[in-house]
Amino acid sequence: MARLLAFLRTRHLSVLIFPLLSACSSTSTAPLGSYVWHFFSSDTPSSEYISNHMSPSVVVKSTDNANNFYLLALRSAENTYWQSSKNTAFMLHNERLASTGGFKHELLSTRYLYDGIPPWQRSLDELPAYYQVEAYYQDMLYQASKGKATLRCKSTPEHVNLPLTNMLLTPCIEKIEWANGENTYNYLWREPRTSHIRQAEETPWPGAPTFIWKAAKPW
Repeated sequence: MARLLAFLRTRHLSVLIFPLLSACSSTSTAPLGSYVWHFFSSDTPSSEYISNHMSPSVVVKSTDNANNFYLLALRSAENTYWQSSKNTAFMLHNERLASTGGFKHELLSTRYLYDGIPPWQRSLDELPAYYQVEAYYQDMLYQASKGKATLRCKSTPEHVNLPLTNMLLTPCIEKIEWANGENTYNYLWREPRTSHIRQAEETPWPGAPTFIWKAAKPW
């Protein structure tokens, strides 16, 4: 989303410096400059560096862009905004991919239409869940797609390797039947107790590049 990227660019200092300053003041006595230098000079900092110094962060792999390391730039009640050192950004809404900026194919917005709490935050006895999805995107042209989604989760968690650790996470599959007849599948891995998503592999519209993110330092 161009507006997302422009929004973050206009807040360059608060987006990139403030999280690092917060990390510096709360977890280490290292000078602020070392955090800034490390962020801009390395695509993916070492595991030790992330664990000891970084603010919340994720590692992203996308067929639309090179692998990137993202820091939490801004946060609201339901949204988190993430930015890399390569002028790419994205937003999660309730921990689901909602928009992107700086990518070749842009997700402008995603709407999930449901009653109550988000389906992927529900307990196992409230699943499967059925709801509507709307995706607005720029793939050569501005386009929109609508579909019907079904979400199912396994009852038994599995070991999942994240950038810094191995966690027991419950795998979920979201099937979307789009109005054009295509089907896509999104894969979510959530914590059994809190339902927080710690890894996701999403295809936000029919024919879209796959977007994978993994929590490096959870928020």
